[in-house]
Amino acid sequence: MSTSLGAKIRRAREGAGLTQAQLAHEIGVADSVTVSRWERDVSEPHRLIATALAERLPALRGPLGIAAA
Repeated sequence: MSTSLGAKIRRAREGAGLTQAQLAHEIGVADSVTVSRWERDVSEPHRLIATALAERLPALRGPLGIAAA
């Protein structure tokens, strides 16, 4: 069984010791509700935000389709 993108985002965020609000602030999204929606697979990060997300949480590069810098 494949792990959802939302579950991968949550695991990476928690592994980095960040709250949803902290992650939202660091990558420039409106608030923790946005991060919560990603983690619940209600929505996915926009491509530009996905790049910032992968830079902050490198474990997400593969799942987000972002090549290593």
